[in-house]
Amino acid sequence: MKDYYSLLGLERGATKAAIKKNYRLLAKEFHPDKNSDPKAGEKFIAVTEAYEVLSNKKSRALYDLVRWEQQKRKKQSSQSTTVAPRSFTSTRARRKKRQQQRSSYYHQEKNGAFKAINLLQESLIIVSRYFLHIFGITLFSVILGSIVSQLAGAFEIALFRGIILTAFSLGFVYAIVKIFLHVVTEYKKDLVEFSVFYKISGKKVAIISFFTFCLIFLLYVTILFKFFK
Repeated sequence: MKDYYSLLGLERGATKAAIKKNYRLLAKEFHPDKNSDPKAGEKFIAVTEAYEVLSNKKSRALYDLVRWEQQKRKKQSSQSTTVAPRSFTSTRARRKKRQQQRSSYYHQEKNGAFKAINLLQESLIIVSRYFLHIFGITLFSVILGSIVSQLAGAFEIALFRGIILTAFSLGFVYAIVKIFLHVVTEYKKDLVEFSVFYKISGKKVAIISFFTFCLIFLLYVTILFKFFK
């Protein structure tokens, strides 16, 4: 089991602010775009995984529990009956493991055309993770547009009604911005891992992913137009 606290250079009781501070320093140091060391990318992925677990209250509590259970069982190893300890694996860690497996097929492939297909496949997998987020942004935007179009009339009918609709509008704006920022943050991490495991430049990864995203988005818009026509 990985020691996420050690990866970030922290003690178990570290505050959220300390976790964030250390992660930013390490991420800046090991980011592949700023560090030419071949192992920097893997280190960046490791500290990012540690930060995602420890910065979330629920995942950190679960991690601490599993870690405590494993340490307790080590002390009780002399007992005749043993119980297999629970293992803790974050969502990104599971994704990373599957991505490493897929990248091994890419590196074993000799045919250039099939290697290109593997890259496109990986890009499609990454982009598809955010389809529901894009759908959510679209849905919230449609609802927001409908609410905004009624604001003027609502204020004419009653001030309180106008204030309520304004509050709803701000709520939807907040949700859209929150989802968008989440997508951007996670997408950047996915691209770094894509670059590291497939051992291709970040620029090439960005081009492939942008091309794939445009195709998916074009298909998505086409379906929407046909649906709402």
